Amino acid sequence: MNDLLIKGNTDIEILNNQDFTKPITNVKYWERDYINSNLYTISNKSHKTFFMFLWRTGCRVSEVVGVKLRDVDFVNYTVTIKWLKKRKYQTRIIPMHPDLRNILDYYVANLKHDDRLFDFSRQRADQLARKYFNGSCHKFRHSFAVNWLRSGGDLYLLSRMLGHSSVKVTETYLQIVPIDIGKELIKVQFWGK
Repeated sequence: MNDLLIKGNTDIEILNNQDFTKPITNVKYWERDYINSNLYTISNKSHKTFFMFLWRTGCRVSEVVGVKLRDVDFVNYTVTIKWLKKRKYQTRIIPMHPDLRNILDYYVANLKHDDRLFDFSRQRADQLARKYFNGSCHKFRHSFAVNWLRSGGDLYLLSRMLGHSSVKVTETYLQIVPIDIGKELIKVQFWGK
């Protein structure tokens, strides 16, 4: 790709040398219908709510198992996410989808302010993901990102939602949805109205 940026290459030459038909990433994800149909089959309330939280936030499994009731702001529809990076806790505040807010409002009825929402470990969460979805919890994160972009979500905002240190990390997901680039081109106006 760097050799495409050689001075003198026109935009057409650069585009002609890129293959938008093949994803260049090994990111594995599930389609929206697969996740939703599997969620429907889970009868355990805690397990189902946990996977809905993963699916609707894109958070890392280690972040979700650490969320406490006090981290959820039902009034402002936000969740404070904490994670450890280089032995220091980092935080970000993410918006909460209204559907998730309603689910959590019902789910947390018997929890105390300092209780964790989900009382199991990251390892147990991955066991449950294999049981219900035949994959790992991290696949929900990738699925969330792909679904966000396919739904027309902004790359920069996605990067902030996922807690990436740089939008460059998030750009990986653009390689999964190459066909959608054409949809953006259609929005561009070349003639005056």
